Amino acid sequence: MQYTSETGVPHLRGRLTKRTLFELPAGIFLVSNCMFRDLTPCIAAELGTRPSREALWIRIREMKLTGTYFLGYRNEAEARKSRVW
Repeated sequence: MQYTSETGVPHLRGRLTKRTLFELPAGIFLVSNCMFRDLTPCIAAELGTRPSREALWIRIREMKLTGTYFLGYRNEAEARKSRVW
């Protein structure tokens, strides 16, 4: 997992594991690299409390996206500005 602090650049990029998901700071906006046909990300969510991350991890597992490439931004606006979707 690669981390950066530059504005407009993903805070993190790399394969997402459960451990990484729970170590990331609250408020990070997580976006999967996998897209639906309409080019929206399969997962796009702001990281919050532990229970909400548990639910997100279940969703990631159900969609078979564990270990796939994710980007993490400071907020949703930054993710949209980078033209992720």
